[in-house]
Amino acid sequence: MSYDVTLFIPSGDAPLEEQVDDDEPHGEPTAEDRARLEAIRASLLAYDPAAKFEAGEHGALILVDGAKLPYLEIGPRRAGMHMSMASDPRALYESLHQIVGLFAPHGFVAYDYQQGGIVKPEADFRAFMQQFRSQWDTPADFEAWLAQTPASGATPAPAKKGGASAVGIGFGVLFLLWALYKLHKAGYF
Repeated sequence: MSYDVTLFIPSGDAPLEEQVDDDEPHGEPTAEDRARLEAIRASLLAYDPAAKFEAGEHGALILVDGAKLPYLEIGPRRAGMHMSMASDPRALYESLHQIVGLFAPHGFVAYDYQQGGIVKPEADFRAFMQQFRSQWDTPADFEAWLAQTPASGATPAPAKKGGASAVGIGFGVLFLLWALYKLHKAGYF
């Protein structure tokens, strides 16, 4: 599973949550779009000099390699960030903190699908993490997690409330059945 975040340039008066699923405008990027992409590229390279990009459609950038950055697809007005949920939780949140902070000065707003809402940039990691405190069972658990220093590079995953939901299990079963059907249709059994 991946931890997905959409970054986008708001347009119009609609609430930000309603603009998340708007499509990237088609056609050639404007001069302003190209300047924004170059500024984002420069910001990402300043943060991670090892970052390598490929060109996508309509001037988009795709981050294919980097020492500090997750996989990114960056269009003129929309970007997608995808990280493995199996990764170290502290590294995941630190990366999210950095990406949101790097894109915000260029006018981008971040929507976190796992939170179901807009994630606000914060200069301080502790302040940024306040947006995610509901993922821990108690405030004390949250504070203890924040206080940990990743000496070995591994930190325990946040304790989620309530365990797996029936909806999540249902989707998992449906996905498994769909995959088995596809394998059957392909002649594997």
